[in-house]
Amino acid sequence: MIAKRTHGLPLVGLVPQLVKDPLATISRAARRHGDVSILRIGPMDCYLLAHPDPAQEVLAEKSKVFTKESSLWEAAQSFVGKGIGTTDGEEWLQQRRAMQPQFQMSRMGDLMALTADAVREQVADLRRRARPGMPPLSLFKEVRKMTTRVFLRTMFGASIDDQELDTLLAAIRESFETVDKLLWTSFLPGWVPAPGMRRYRKAIAAFDSIVVRIIRERLDNPVDRDDLLNLILKSFDRQDGAAWMTMIRDEVATMIVATQDGPSLMMGWTLTLLCQHPEVEAQLREEIETVLQGGSISVGHVAALEHTRAALMEGLRLYPPLWLTVRKAIGDETVGGFDVPRGTFVFLSAYHIQRHPQFWPEPDVFDPSRFLKDGSATEHRGAYLPFGLGPHVCIGKHYGLAFGQMLLAEILRCFRVRLEPGTRVRPKGMVTIQPRDEVLARFEAIV
Repeated sequence: MIAKRTHGLPLVGLVPQLVKDPLATISRAARRHGDVSILRIGPMDCYLLAHPDPAQEVLAEKSKVFTKESSLWEAAQSFVGKGIGTTDGEEWLQQRRAMQPQFQMSRMGDLMALTADAVREQVADLRRRARPGMPPLSLFKEVRKMTTRVFLRTMFGASIDDQELDTLLAAIRESFETVDKLLWTSFLPGWVPAPGMRRYRKAIAAFDSIVVRIIRERLDNPVDRDDLLNLILKSFDRQDGAAWMTMIRDEVATMIVATQDGPSLMMGWTLTLLCQHPEVEAQLREEIETVLQGGSISVGHVAALEHTRAALMEGLRLYPPLWLTVRKAIGDETVGGFDVPRGTFVFLSAYHIQRHPQFWPEPDVFDPSRFLKDGSATEHRGAYLPFGLGPHVCIGKHYGLAFGQMLLAEILRCFRVRLEPGTRVRPKGMVTIQPRDEVLARFEAIV
């Protein structure tokens, strides 16, 4: 079979459109040409997959043929380095084998307890600041700051002041914007200059100054608790020299980016959807009141917060943070009945796969009941990809959801969150799915 093609402009193909608005560009191609199509990006034909069957083939069944070894992943490595999230092959396998034993939920009791403490602290701090009559807050920015503080404190044992936190978040935002452009301009000839590289290098330097401080503080002052930094340090035998320090820096940087961006977007989108669906919010409030019985959140409450977990999972279905995944064929292969030559890039759009009407009834409707025990969520492994699939499935999947349950439950216990009238909610696809416009909301404290 021959897939239909979206051409774009001569020489550059779809690069200008993808740099400007990748989500809109890929959505048009998927609507026009269906589940499997070809995107002309620069001088190359790249496959776009928007169906669970070929996604499962690429990520799981034929993962040894479709790898991360490409210039596109090098763009991400230029920011976070060669951590577990950006490598493949033997290098990735050694990292995964070293880290996997430390990341079993049965060994994360200290981390979960620290997380619950930090969640309560952050929500209490917001409650002190949320005075009646105060201006609305930027929902996603507020949640991002809370999430970052929770993870830096509980996972790395690091204290961070507001100025340093703003520096960290600005560096990550600037780096994401540049990496997003590098993903697409990497298809162009090497003599074409990449935009914004001076700002990018400055952002990485600012980010590294914080990351290296966190690592050096721990090496100089060891602690007897299993937060994330200790789990990483336990995974790799300490060695002298710059190579070992670079390896630890890359793993820590990977975790900082993964834990502050994915979870914060999960929380931001889910809270926004709950504001838009008060009947679902009411169900969650009833569950939270029943389970917490008027008290604050603790680790022991997580298992009983089934509706809360379902709301987060549905939020991740509609707005998967890492919405576009790329692999490169290192050999000739077939996917979905189509021939994929060696060297071809394959893009998998979780945003479209997770809204495929064949697998998700009323795919654009926010319906957390899909993920309850008797819900309608599909069992197709390739139809739900917020944590990936196959050997590269997210190592922190279960912890991330448990964190989300604790933070969402504590926020709803303490606040009624209401979108400011006239607020527009539209997604923008960068490296992750962000809101296109600022989402303003009022946090009304519950007495």
